[in-house]
Formats: sequence, C-alpha cells, structure tokens
Amino acid sequence: MKRLALIACLCVSLIGAISFVAAQGEQIPRSYLPLILRGDGANPGPPTATSTATPTNPSVTPSTTPTLDPSVTPSITPTMDPVATPTPLGDVTATPTEPGDMTATPTPPGDATVTPTVPSDATATPTVPSDVTPIPTSPPGDTTPTPTTIPFPEINPIGGVINGDFEQGPFEWGDPAHNEAIIRDEFAHNVPPVNGKWMAVFDSESMLPNELTRDIQVPRTATHFGLQTWIVSSKTECQENPDRLVIFLAQDNIPVNNKTIALCQRTSENRWKLHWLGLPENVQGKTIKIRIFANSEEGLENSTVYVDDVTFGEENIDP
Repeated sequence: MKRLALIACLCVSLIGAISFVAAQGEQIPRSYLPLILRGDGANPGPPTATSTATPTNPSVTPSTTPTLDPSVTPSITPTMDPVATPTPLGDVTATPTEPGDMTATPTPPGDATVTPTVPSDATATPTVPSDVTPIPTSPPGDTTPTPTTIPFPEINPIGGVINGDFEQGPFEWGDPAHNEAIIRDEFAHNVPPVNGKWMAVFDSESMLPNELTRDIQVPRTATHFGLQTWIVSSKTECQENPDRLVIFLAQDNIPVNNKTIALCQRTSENRWKLHWLGLPENVQGKTIKIRIFANSEEGLENSTVYVDDVTFGEENIDP
C-alpha cells in the first residue's frame, strides 16, 4: 500500500510539473522559442536560458532543454558589436577600412611615416641630363665684359662739289693766282692723287694764308661733307703746338661743323684717309661756306698734307 501511495504522489507531482511548464510556455512568444532552443548569442533571448548541445554524430540534431525561472520576466537585450573610434596620437596615421567594416585600425606611432625636412642651408645638386652639355660659367670676379662695337654708319659719296677732285686746276676754288700754289699736278714725296693728276697741297711752299675757300650749295639728300688726306710729317709732338689742317663749315657766318687734323708722326700713315663731317638737316638744299686751311707756328717746315676728292655724302640707312 505504501508503494502505491508513493507512486501516486510521484505521478501527481509529475503531472503538476508538466502543467506548470505548459503554462509557462504559453507566456513566452513563439518567435523566441527557436532562439532559445538554438542558443544564438548574437540575437536577443531569455537572459537565464542555457543551452547544452552535445553532438555525438554530425547527422544527429542535438536536443536543447531550456531551464526557466518562473520569477524572471524575459527581456530583449540586443548585443551590439562596439565600434571603436581611434584617437589620433601625434603623427599616427589612421588606415580607413571598407564601409561595411566600422572598426578603424590605427597605425601605431612607431609605424608612422616621417617626411624628411631639408635644412634651409642645404644646397641642392642639379642633375644634368646625359644629352645636355653644360655651359661653363666664369667666376663672378673673373668676368670680362664683352666690348660693344657701334658700327659707324656707311656713307656713300654723292659728289655735289664741282671740281672736287681738282682735275680742273684752281677752277671754282677762289682766286686762281693765289690757289695755283696750292692746287698742283707736281708733288714731292711721290704721293699719288686719289684720281687723275691734280690735288691740293699744303706745305712750306704754299703762299700764305694756305687756305682754300668757296661757297657751295648742299644737295638735299646730303648728310655729310668729306675729303681725303695723305699726311707726311716728321713732327714728333701731336698734343702741344702741333701742325694742323682745319676744315670749317659755316652758314651765314654761323658755324655748322668743323674738324681739326693734327699733322705729326702719329698721323703720318703713308696712305689716303677719308674724313666725314656731319651736316644738320637745316642746311640741306642751302648754301654754305667751305674753308680748308693749314695752321703751323713753324710755317709747315716739318709737315705736308695732301687733300683730294672733296665731296658730299649720304648716309646709307641699310648698309
């Protein structure tokens, strides 16, 4: 009888436990039962549920027996993966990741890339390409300036002076009685005329005042007045009291231009030399006076100057 009574009590207790479990199962939402049975820790589930799965065979599905506390009300506590926000440290360079991965991976300070700074006094060495020939430069103190040559404008003789080559004797050169002593066809020193047989000679045999004078009209295109000289002199002094040949141009007694040529050993070049005097534009087409004379304190005892080929000239704009 005692055994029957004990079995009946156990049955009653078992029935009551089963009823209690059934009553608690109705209070848990059915959507959580699979989660509770599966034991997924990445999704919300009853906080006190424990799952024990002991797979003995890959083909057998493990059974899960949840143990519930009737005094605890289940709550949903989502588990989130925290997102770490790195804080830059000095020169630490953060390496960005793909948009799906929210975790930034900071680079340790030891791996930071440092950009070298060139000191202010550092001298950069230029690299010369292999196919480029460097041009050597002179040191600053050894630079020799290149002289600049200004070419004298080319002047073309255009004539305009009647009997400028003296081939007609003293004609057109003032008083013939006076000028016969200057304009000659016989000369000392074996100096040949520029052209023809005649030329003017200023020496100790010339009658005073040793001067040729005439008025002449300047051509409208003339920019210069010129003549050629051949100097023979034994005078050593060229700077102080030298013998001189003077060319003087004037308009209405107003000087237009003049030139003085020293007669000495330095200017005795044993050749014909051309001399030009510039003319201002206001005398072009006008009449000017020409004076060619020698001047010497010793009466040209040591010097002789030959004059030939008196002419006007025009500056060549495009030489």
